[in-house]
Amino acid sequence: MPDGGDRTLHIRSYRVCFTVERRIHKLDRWRVPLPYGLPVRGLAYFAGAALAVLILARMPLIGGLLGDLNWFTRYAIVPGALAFLLYRLTLDGRPSHAAAIAWLRMQSEPARMSAFRKLDAPAQVTLGSVLLAPDERTARLRRGVVEGPADLVLRYAAEAQVRGDELRLAQRGTEPLWRGKQVRLGAGQRVVIE
Repeated sequence: MPDGGDRTLHIRSYRVCFTVERRIHKLDRWRVPLPYGLPVRGLAYFAGAALAVLILARMPLIGGLLGDLNWFTRYAIVPGALAFLLYRLTLDGRPSHAAAIAWLRMQSEPARMSAFRKLDAPAQVTLGSVLLAPDERTARLRRGVVEGPADLVLRYAAEAQVRGDELRLAQRGTEPLWRGKQVRLGAGQRVVIE
């Protein structure tokens, strides 16, 4: 700029630019004295918190505690503080009401589903012969755990360490062996490939 003025606009977060949030800036001729206006979601949280305070005031134990507060604290400060906390709280990028709905859905729906039907708890499945081999792009063993009873054939050189009923294997070469080494696992034994 020829006059030396700085006309750059600093955006601290793109969320400010792209998040569409309904806010109240003016009520008739009165301007709301908040820098970015009053968020409608915060106002809804305040109304919900005030309703919750009204309901809780009639409960035996909590009603006694709320009854000791003056009316302004009970119906303005407590719901305002709850609304502020709910508005500021986000879980995994979700607003608090969306996170609460997702949590309730998770608690009410079955943990395992298939074709929109509930599945029973998983049972142990025994497979027949399973061949695990590297493809043409790589000559290395894949990380994993094999629990017995099982028969393994190792086609690449590996360093082995035995710890009780566990055999730990770490590959030491990429050239295939002329003859593979066979490992037979009994029940309760396992191989950990690192």
